[in-house]
Amino acid sequence: MHEWQPITDLPENWGDLRVGGVVALAAIWARRHEWLRERGADLHALDEVCMEWAVETGQIEGVYSLGRGITQSFLARGILPDVVGRPSQGRSQQEIAAIVRDHRETLDHLFDFVAQRRELTVGYVRELHAALTRSQSSYTAYDSHGQPVETPLHHGKWKTQENNPSRPDTGQVLMRYCPPVHVAQEMDNLIGWHQEHVADEIPPEVEAAWLHHRFTLIHPFEDGNGRVARALATLVFLRAQWAPLVVTRDDRADYLAALEAADAGQLALFVDVLAGLQQRLLDRLLAGTTGYLTPEQRLEERLDVAAARLELQGRGLGNARGEMDRLSRTLAKWAAPVARSLVKTAQRRLGSEVAVTGSHVEHGPSTTGALALGDPSTRQILPDGYSVSLRAGSAAADLLLVSYGVSSQPSTRFAALVAAIPGVEPWDHPAYDPVFQHWLGEPEDEVQDRFEEWFQEALLWGLDQWIAQL
Repeated sequence: MHEWQPITDLPENWGDLRVGGVVALAAIWARRHEWLRERGADLHALDEVCMEWAVETGQIEGVYSLGRGITQSFLARGILPDVVGRPSQGRSQQEIAAIVRDHRETLDHLFDFVAQRRELTVGYVRELHAALTRSQSSYTAYDSHGQPVETPLHHGKWKTQENNPSRPDTGQVLMRYCPPVHVAQEMDNLIGWHQEHVADEIPPEVEAAWLHHRFTLIHPFEDGNGRVARALATLVFLRAQWAPLVVTRDDRADYLAALEAADAGQLALFVDVLAGLQQRLLDRLLAGTTGYLTPEQRLEERLDVAAARLELQGRGLGNARGEMDRLSRTLAKWAAPVARSLVKTAQRRLGSEVAVTGSHVEHGPSTTGALALGDPSTRQILPDGYSVSLRAGSAAADLLLVSYGVSSQPSTRFAALVAAIPGVEPWDHPAYDPVFQHWLGEPEDEVQDRFEEWFQEALLWGLDQWIAQL
């Protein structure tokens, strides 16, 4: 669990976090955007990005659940209740349409804010929250028994109660945000540092990641903190003439994993994720407006884009994946004898009445890998770049002691499945929560210490799950 601590300024090595290729790509878009505006060109591509921002910033928070084609429908027909389709998350079509309109209008206000060269203040952060949540009358809180309770939302007001996320089944706190008594001071510190960063011309991708992450650590409002954080990051990007920060439902897993890495002190991964999102949007904006250019302009600009892409490719991601792959192998090598020892102990203590799977360790190529007890040929490959064994070694096995998957990406995830319950299909088995993650640049000794503790807890949890079925 992440315990609350006062927010900190940028790390001393912030210069190492910049992503030069995106800066070059953004400069191309800034020139294109200004050229198009001077000629009064139709900026449909930018309108589409802005509508996507309005839809997805609430979608990934669970404020509502809208279909994938809704952005185009809103663009064609307007943000109307009958376009929404159906109620969701306990909200009517009218309320959902009003909330999306609030999001879209808030983004327009951000463009105006930048055009007026206004300075970000604590007061404006509160205005942002009030604007984004204007039509949202309540949010879902949880009582002391873990039961959901609809609670009135106070727009633009600091929280007065703790808003730490917890497991709904046990009430266990997963992360502690800033206590209400410290919110005002922490927000003053956040904005004070940000103003210094503006004066020091901190690169946009670094400042946006820092501001977004530190704001989420404070979590100053009852609800809507993620939307405000993305609006603040968008403000940084718009001031630099970049694109708005659009995080879609498909980006959510990587986005949250990078935020968790930042919680552990690894801001670099979050910078890279935001830069990657910017690259995708800038590519879309450039591709969507090339029709206004002459052939000569297109050729010259495409060469500039190619140079930016080459710079992005030079950031050493191949080396990063290799390092993560090596560390994953180290963890698998440590876990294997622990698992084998437990298998032998289980076989000795439980006797011949219970079939316990044998131990097998395999670590695959950089995109997949697994530590499995049993026949590795039964491993299932799952999405998101990692695999996990979901089957016992044979049909006669009663107990599968441990199985987990790894991904050798800059963020690596381990998911544990530590129980094979008779009568339950293997893919329906419970998996240990939380998953284990480690990140590029995290000290190896710290990773191993955390992994050993997590692995032992996963084993105990799995045995408890199995015992409960006896």
